[in-house]
Amino acid sequence: MPTELRIIAPDNSTHVAMTLIDRFEEINNYEFNLNILFDYTLNDLGEFDPIQPDTIWINPSLCKTINESKSEMLDPFCTGYVRDFTTTGVILHEFCHYATYNCLSAMRIAYMFRFPTNRLCLSEYANNCVEDELAEAMVIYITNPYLLKLLAPDRWTFFKKHFKSPTPTSTLQCYKSYMKFPVGVKEELKERWGIAFSEIEMDFVRLKPTSTSHRPVMV
Repeated sequence: MPTELRIIAPDNSTHVAMTLIDRFEEINNYEFNLNILFDYTLNDLGEFDPIQPDTIWINPSLCKTINESKSEMLDPFCTGYVRDFTTTGVILHEFCHYATYNCLSAMRIAYMFRFPTNRLCLSEYANNCVEDELAEAMVIYITNPYLLKLLAPDRWTFFKKHFKSPTPTSTLQCYKSYMKFPVGVKEELKERWGIAFSEIEMDFVRLKPTSTSHRPVMV
């Protein structure tokens, strides 16, 4: 009989993702039959195959830690932002593929009809195809919906009609995430998206972006 490996208590990043998925399932009255497999031989961060619609694969060894967000070799990232290379972000991205091929399959089709050409380039990865764009936008709606409302109110409104986010859409909740953002993420949010938090107004304010990279574009 082969040796069996069981993880009793997952790392914090994995735990955060699983908690959000469980909450997502609960508030939307869904019943998931999801298997999350850790495969250290996987050539990518994660993978979802519609042929096996109840399984997502993750390679934890390729996922990044929040400390690595300071690396000059990587674009700024963190959970709750448009780019998240942590295990939390990777699991949620693949989960969103899973959801849009299962309980939210009608939403996936509706999204492609609603936004056939108006692509939302949240990140380089989101620009791969419409389905990756959808998954990346969904991850933000799940982890930081108020930020998505600021970046792309049309996407936020679309998701709101189809499912409930496990995270409150509020300035306070977004501020809590913002205060945990690495400096590089805050700078990019300001320079490329024209968004910053004003301690005077105690709210997020619009600024003139100094860079057009990663902003919504028409293709």
